[in-house]
Amino acid sequence: MLCQSIPLYDRDKFKADMREYSAPKLEKNYNLDRYLAMSVVQKSIRRGELGLALTSGGYLLENFPQVFWKRLQIIALEDVGLANPALVEQVIDVASDTPSLVGCGGLEKVAAFLMEKLCFSQKDRSTDDLFDVMSRDPICANNCTTLIESRENGDLYVLDGDVFGRVLSIIPPGQREIVWDSYLRRADEWMMMMEGVEFNAPASIIALSSKASRRTRSMLAPMLLALSPEFPVSVQEADDFFLPEESYKGVPTWACGMHTRVGLAGLRQYAKHSPRVGKLLKQGKTGEVSTSKVLGGLLFRMECGQLQKRVDWFLGRSLKDRATELGWGVSDECVPDLLCTMKEEWNLLNACRLSALQDYLR
Repeated sequence: MLCQSIPLYDRDKFKADMREYSAPKLEKNYNLDRYLAMSVVQKSIRRGELGLALTSGGYLLENFPQVFWKRLQIIALEDVGLANPALVEQVIDVASDTPSLVGCGGLEKVAAFLMEKLCFSQKDRSTDDLFDVMSRDPICANNCTTLIESRENGDLYVLDGDVFGRVLSIIPPGQREIVWDSYLRRADEWMMMMEGVEFNAPASIIALSSKASRRTRSMLAPMLLALSPEFPVSVQEADDFFLPEESYKGVPTWACGMHTRVGLAGLRQYAKHSPRVGKLLKQGKTGEVSTSKVLGGLLFRMECGQLQKRVDWFLGRSLKDRATELGWGVSDECVPDLLCTMKEEWNLLNACRLSALQDYLR
């Protein structure tokens, strides 16, 4: 049974807000494809670039509506999270019930309203940072193994009271060997574990995490719950530093990350044109993923994952720093030198991505 609590947002107020809202026309950028549009809309929301969010979101809504509404829910969980849980719940509820939106002025009006709210909200990426650390940090992997072994031996394993222990305590017993998939398997089992947590968490966040698990199947939902006991009552915000960008046909280079074909093409060009990066990769590459994805993971920490109006709190900072230090497809020891080199060669990296964009959109 879904944990019951008072909703974080006022549904009647949402309807009243929609009646008063004057929506901008959703101009569409038809130079985009599905995956490039998904990248632009999410990263423009991270940066508070409403115009780009509307043009890319409008294209998705017209051509891939199910993808658009699903992506909006993930953006709320991944990039807003505990900084504005009422907005997260609102996005998840509204995006899960699009037939009812006709009475609110139509899909385009509601889509524009939610994208604007997401753009200008305070933001926090700790859910994704925590997932990265839990799935890639060897210490966390060892803790998960200990939990599995204690269950098999019939021992009582006492979890530490930190965020990693809280995540481990939520994992359903039958899923601890396969837990680090991107999507929740058998979400009902996760929901039962979340609704029975023994650590101190707000009832509203328990309900939100449970609802998000059921509707999105995203691993970020339990991360939200595990983070909640340490999220401060009052917070400060700060904009991340944004590196220089280039643009072609309305598509900025910061949209060209590892989840797009054009982004991977640009990173392959960069690897070929940078002897320094080639040498570092030869020393530290593990072969788990391609060279372009190794660089894409590092690029995410430098540029693609940066936020406007990021909430500044201790656990969030420490998780971001810890995730940045972890390599994906490259040894952790090589990460600092690779990040430093990519920053020093930023003009070359941007030129390669711009060239890839020009070839792709020609």
